[in-house]
Amino acid sequence: VWVTQKPLFLAELKKNKIPTPETWFFHREENPRRWPIGFTQKVVFKTFQGSQGKGVALAKGRNEQLMWMDFLRTAKVDFLIQEFIKGKDVR
Repeated sequence: VWVTQKPLFLAELKKNKIPTPETWFFHREENPRRWPIGFTQKVVFKTFQGSQGKGVALAKGRNEQLMWMDFLRTAKVDFLIQEFIKGKDVR
């Protein structure tokens, strides 16, 4: 299955009661640093477009999270942040 719009795909999963990670969506004009998300664990950054791991990054700590937030905002890319769930990668 090729997914080109992650927000639409996640909405379909939720609609069909398939568990998904906690997810926050950011438009390219938003400043994610203004959101009261205090991530303390690993999180995954994903661009809305992309497949097979392209446009995906794992941020292991607050400094990496802030770096990715700034990078994606500067690149003017819509992106999402998901909680990291330990387990097998099933892409």
